[in-house]
Amino acid sequence: MKRSLPGALLGATALLTVGCAPTLTQTARTNGAGRLQVALEPGITAIGFDDRQSILPSVDVSARYGVTDGLDVGFRFGPGSGELQTKAMLTDPTVREGLAVAVAPSVSLLFADALGMGPFSGRLTLPLLVDVPVGSHRLVGGARLTQFIVPGEAGGANDGWQLSAGVSGGFALALGSLVQVLPEVGLDMPVLGNATALPGPSAPQVSFRLGLLFGGSPQRTGGAR
Repeated sequence: MKRSLPGALLGATALLTVGCAPTLTQTARTNGAGRLQVALEPGITAIGFDDRQSILPSVDVSARYGVTDGLDVGFRFGPGSGELQTKAMLTDPTVREGLAVAVAPSVSLLFADALGMGPFSGRLTLPLLVDVPVGSHRLVGGARLTQFIVPGEAGGANDGWQLSAGVSGGFALALGSLVQVLPEVGLDMPVLGNATALPGPSAPQVSFRLGLLFGGSPQRTGGAR
């Protein structure tokens, strides 16, 4: 199913504004029960489509709330799109020293007809987050699998789907106890699927984001929260 490059890039831009870029823009640590973290996440992504490369900007906003010490729920929004997020720590959330590991499943919907394939598309993501303290800061890494689905016509089969794998890395710089600046780079590679039917990337993506995170768990080392 062919599309013009401008239409494809329009759809890809909409997708990237809700976190389809291969960066995760969060650490492995949860907020703690009753704590809220909000973030502004500007960035750029180099995306390949039809043997061409384009640089696309994106700006997301997100918020995550600590349901328990080890479980956060939240959302991320970009223009015309939204993502529901969760994060569960696999290591002890009350221990500040050493390695922190978490899984952060999410589901996204893009409410736009820019893709030319119906009123919405969907994305399921399963990231693994890992970080280690460096003084009062954190060295952050992640890997993820992403399943992207574009429904076909009403009552028909799916028009397109794609499974991709990605990695990312960054450094969460603590500015006081409740503010972090998180520059991060990421790489995402399609591995399976009907990529020719998708309006999004059919080649590797490289992304940079600058996360500005406010609130959440106090950033300090040397003891429990």
